[in-house]
Amino acid sequence: MNPPPPGGDLPRPVALLLASTALLATLAYLFWPPLSTGFRLFTGDRFDGFIALAVHEHWWHALRGLAPVTKVAWFHPWPGTLAYNDGYLLHGLLYAPLRALGAHPFLAADLAQIAQKATGFLALLLIARRILALPWAPSIFAATLATALPALVQEIHHAQFAATGPALLALWMALESARTLLAGRHAAALAWGAPAALLYGLVLLTAFYVAWGTGLVTLLAALLLILAAPRDALSRLRPTPRGLATLAALATILALALLPALLLYLPLVRQTGLHARDLALLHGGQPHSLIAVGESSPLWGWMQGWITRRGRAPLQNGFAPFFWLLSLAALPLAWRRARAGDRRARLLLAAGGAALILSLMTVRYGGVWPWALIWDAVPGAHAFRVVPRIMFLGGPALVLLLAWMLWQASARSRALALALGALLLLDSWRAPLWMLDTWEELARMEALAPPTAGCTVFAASRAREGVPQGTIPATYSHNVDAMLVAARTNLPTINGYSTFLPPGWDLAEPGRPDYRERLQAEAARHGLLPGLCTLDMESLRWSGPDPR
Repeated sequence: MNPPPPGGDLPRPVALLLASTALLATLAYLFWPPLSTGFRLFTGDRFDGFIALAVHEHWWHALRGLAPVTKVAWFHPWPGTLAYNDGYLLHGLLYAPLRALGAHPFLAADLAQIAQKATGFLALLLIARRILALPWAPSIFAATLATALPALVQEIHHAQFAATGPALLALWMALESARTLLAGRHAAALAWGAPAALLYGLVLLTAFYVAWGTGLVTLLAALLLILAAPRDALSRLRPTPRGLATLAALATILALALLPALLLYLPLVRQTGLHARDLALLHGGQPHSLIAVGESSPLWGWMQGWITRRGRAPLQNGFAPFFWLLSLAALPLAWRRARAGDRRARLLLAAGGAALILSLMTVRYGGVWPWALIWDAVPGAHAFRVVPRIMFLGGPALVLLLAWMLWQASARSRALALALGALLLLDSWRAPLWMLDTWEELARMEALAPPTAGCTVFAASRAREGVPQGTIPATYSHNVDAMLVAARTNLPTINGYSTFLPPGWDLAEPGRPDYRERLQAEAARHGLLPGLCTLDMESLRWSGPDPR
């Protein structure tokens, strides 16, 4: 038996008003720069933000039948080039109708991300209320904190992590399916499980990191849940013929839902072999990286300099210190309640424990890197290059554990629970990031003249004085600009940049003296020289094709 709740609940109208207010406040916090400037500012950057925007624009063309689905307009003429990066399918399904209604690319992209963030808030609220049966106040708190974790604010310019919202919605439906299946309601289990599987397949086609990381946390939590009480698990999982048939049907639906992503990405796996272990190890931090939350944190910004001085500047994907301390304090409380028969505490203990275990595995302890166990044993791990990002993908599980702990604490002292909740929100606060001026970027797009006659494919260049300094800017600058031009005009380019690159492709660094020779070589090996023209990304002037 679960223990009775330590206090009453809010009236439904009050709760709905509070939840709506919290959702709007959370979205305003996350997207304050664009919202406060009438969407003049864009949450993406000129690097990965432009890549995402180009893929969004690809879907705008593909969904109207103007472009092939799996081949984008860059890296021409290589096939299956959508697989070189996250597919952003869910973004595209939201983005395309907004473009059809007249929204410019930057506005449509930000609105698509806002919609997915709102989906995540609602999914956490539903998990807290329907699966964990938490009262409204801790449920709303959990949805707010999980949607605004520091790492998610830091990574907001990486559009793929907006898919955390749909992934959580798929998880909620999967949990509803499991609950109804255990209750012997097989038709309901199918009704919940089928859309969960289909949505998860869409998430995999949208953002691999999110789908794989969420799946890994969920599977480890399920394993821990079984290990925590094997007898109870065996008694509840005792199969019946109808139950086995339902599981087989759900497994078939899931396999079919995952098939499009597998067909898209498996050829790339065979071609590139995904990421090398050394690259993943390079992004694995030191133990102090676990608390790296960035300089804009009002409580912990001072700590970023100290962390950086202790080694390579860490990614700001960690949890804030109070978040860590309270999460660790919640585990023994959940353990005691779970041993007393509280199944809700057992579920939270398994989910929170899985998130903590995986988070602690991401960093190196001297010469030991626990993530190597995942890297060597779990399919798909070689595509997960920046392993500390598993922390904020598991963060919602810890937030639910914390919300439950505060609810338990409120039985003894409501003031203490409110104070701890406020401290967690302040602990996780980060100043919103200011990104691109969309008016300037739209003006550049409008200034682009039509390509010269006979141009069937183009290459990007930059005047030497306009070439950015530094490895990353010199690699991205002309390539991502070319991607956006190609996506906007539907004119293919041999340039581009993504997580993976075509074999032998070498078109970075336009400031090197041999850049033109490299362009010619890339075009020549595909027979593209007769229609090749060049676009200078500084002057926006076209030249060519070369009459030779």
